[in-house]
Amino acid sequence: MESIPYLQIVPQRHTFDCAVACLAMLLGRDYETTLLAFNSLAPLVQGVRTRDIKRAALVLGSTLRFNRKFNLETDTGILAVRSAKFATDHLVVLKEGLIVDTDATVWETDVYLQAYEAQTLSLLTKEG
Repeated sequence: MESIPYLQIVPQRHTFDCAVACLAMLLGRDYETTLLAFNSLAPLVQGVRTRDIKRAALVLGSTLRFNRKFNLETDTGILAVRSAKFATDHLVVLKEGLIVDTDATVWETDVYLQAYEAQTLSLLTKEG
């Protein structure tokens, strides 16, 4: 997995656009360019599926790999989390032991998961 030296925090702007914000952060793109890569308004009004995120990443010139097994302390990618405190599953960026939430907050991973009583589902990582 490719290491990225820093993340520019990109907050989400709507209820369901955490995928846009996370993909923008992971790929080092701006929000608008990333939203256009989805070629749909779905990220704004209903959210998207993993395949939609992977497709948008390809439009932006990157390939993402879906992982069910990952290391929260060393891996970087788009982390899917589930909690009863969220209306739907949520995406955040995992950066080597830190979680960057799409509300522009940065957390230690274990603190975030405990605070939201969340479980991790999967991680999309950048290939190459």
